[in-house]
Amino acid sequence: MQVKAIAHARIKTDKIDAGVLAQLHASGFLPEVWIPDERTEGASPPRRAAQAGPAVSRAREDEVHGILQATSLPKCPHADLFNRRGRAWFERQVLPDDERAAIARHIREIDRVA
Repeated sequence: MQVKAIAHARIKTDKIDAGVLAQLHASGFLPEVWIPDERTEGASPPRRAAQAGPAVSRAREDEVHGILQATSLPKCPHADLFNRRGRAWFERQVLPDDERAAIARHIREIDRVA
């Protein structure tokens, strides 16, 4: 309970927190934390990372569409800008180098997390 008290304390200083933690450690009251070994940690990917992939992809896709809209390019005639045909269409478009580089960076990130 004292460890929780440190987190919720109104007066927060490292000196006070360190003193409380030192007393708890000396008396053997600090809770232990289980840390998985390498084999256990590598057994399955973290759920949070797996859930983050689609969210990152959607965010990057929104950014790409925003850049394309800001450059006044026509809408991609294909169902999906990120499939093979959509990407081929994108490659044929005339864009400033910095915009093209930004879009390419986002597409690489989409491919990485997908």
